Amino acid sequence: MNRLYILIILAAIIPCYATAVTRTVKLDGTGDYTSIQAAIDAADPGDTVLVYPGRYYENLSIQTNDINLMSLEGSTGDPAYIDSTIIDGNRLDRCINARQSNCTMRGFCVTGGLAIGAGGGISISEKASVINCKIYDNTSRTGGGINIIGAEASLSGVEIFDNYAIFLGGGLYATYTTGYTYSIIFDPVNRCSIYNNRSGSGQDIYIQHATADLYMPFDTFSVAEPSNYYAVYLSDDPLINNYRINFDILNAHHQEIDSDLYVSANGDDANDGLSPATALKTIHEAIYRIAADSLCQKTVHILPGEYSRTDNDQTFPIALKSWVMVQGSGIDTTTVIGEPHPEIPLGYGDADFAFASFTESVITMQDLSITSRYSDNSNAILLYRMGCLNLTNVRVHDVMVDYTPAILGAMQDAHDSVWNNVTIEDYSWNLHQRLRLNYKKNGCLLKREEP
Repeated sequence: MNRLYILIILAAIIPCYATAVTRTVKLDGTGDYTSIQAAIDAADPGDTVLVYPGRYYENLSIQTNDINLMSLEGSTGDPAYIDSTIIDGNRLDRCINARQSNCTMRGFCVTGGLAIGAGGGISISEKASVINCKIYDNTSRTGGGINIIGAEASLSGVEIFDNYAIFLGGGLYATYTTGYTYSIIFDPVNRCSIYNNRSGSGQDIYIQHATADLYMPFDTFSVAEPSNYYAVYLSDDPLINNYRINFDILNAHHQEIDSDLYVSANGDDANDGLSPATALKTIHEAIYRIAADSLCQKTVHILPGEYSRTDNDQTFPIALKSWVMVQGSGIDTTTVIGEPHPEIPLGYGDADFAFASFTESVITMQDLSITSRYSDNSNAILLYRMGCLNLTNVRVHDVMVDYTPAILGAMQDAHDSVWNNVTIEDYSWNLHQRLRLNYKKNGCLLKREEP
């Protein structure tokens, strides 16, 4: 009876694998399809979609289980096929949305993605593997390169670089969804690399709802010893955050500069930033490059002028770094003008931020003005899970406050903050107070203005 039962099961399973097919995609029309999405839509579980070299302007959605999507790198092992087989989102949507289980994506360049939500390059919401892919020049609100939401993701030989997320996780963002946890496995042999990404917080990595330590073996990371500025790893309780990322990094992409840096409205980010004559152009870039040191605070000097996305390509929000002073040239001579991203609209309750600090412990700013334009819900500074905000000779003016206040903060385990000659004026508001600072423990007692 047992033998008969086994034979019946095998008879049902074997045909499924025997009928799995490889569906070829070629732009010149000599394959089964010219569109990757058409091949995916036609595929059955177990099928392989084999993509020949070319630049495919597509926004893919995988909605069938057990699909293998690969370039010729996957079938030949030749890494040259990675650079020659490109999935380009064309700034219309994310490049790949992996929505079903057990899919594999292998051997592609993934670029040009734009997501108004999460995952500009790849969004994973079911069990999936990404192997030997380069993910770069993608943009989203969170998870510029890869977004993992309530899913099990296995990453092997993946290179994530030069991506941008407005809020969280320039390279990678992970969180859970109701009823589903997440898991991230990094191959310790065929190592991944994550570097040179930008975001409001967690330049390379932002992971929420941590329940255990996480091992991350990398070939290359932005810096050799990442701080919270580069990699954020948070538990559910903001007051108890005992879990950590255990990094194993072979190479650093760059070394932070142990010197004051200068920014000019007419500068160039190709400069070294070491003097006014060789100033950088963007404030975000200067803060990114400078070394943070609690024993010897460094300063980003902002020379006189107006700094905005429109006028000189500023990146917002400008991610602040602990123990780095942001020093303007004066309230009347240095103005930072926050502007919304031109391609990503705000969601309900969102706001545009000029500056942001999500996990930094000590922030110091002085001698500048902060305002906004082209937005109906703006903030000068967003603070979250941080300890201390020191402001001297700072003016916040002409911002539109709707769902969130002009300066928004939630401070835990705060130290003493010092505000000296801080002015908040000439702004419009709708639903909430103009200034709100909430604190749970040892909070800073700061001025509260009511509408």
